[in-house]
Amino acid sequence: MTAPRRFPAVHCSGAPFSVGLAHGTRARAQVVSNIAAYRQIFREMAKLEWGAALAIAAQFAAALTQSHPAFLDEMRGIAEGAGVPLLHVVALN
Repeated sequence: MTAPRRFPAVHCSGAPFSVGLAHGTRARAQVVSNIAAYRQIFREMAKLEWGAALAIAAQFAAALTQSHPAFLDEMRGIAEGAGVPLLHVVALN
């Protein structure tokens, strides 16, 4: 039996954008890897092409602007820290 995969612990504190920036910077490889995995999952399991997933993510981001702006700020930080577009991070959420 193999040991389960461990995910790195990323401890961050501060304002939402700062937390996201630290998270994205420290876990850049995992963020990029998850985006690639979700592109495939959306396509194969949900029959949803990545462009369509990003369109849904854009609607979700617009709603978050009104309802939970701190969540969106944290995702902005993750995206900047990982060097990926914001909507790619939103699509993961």
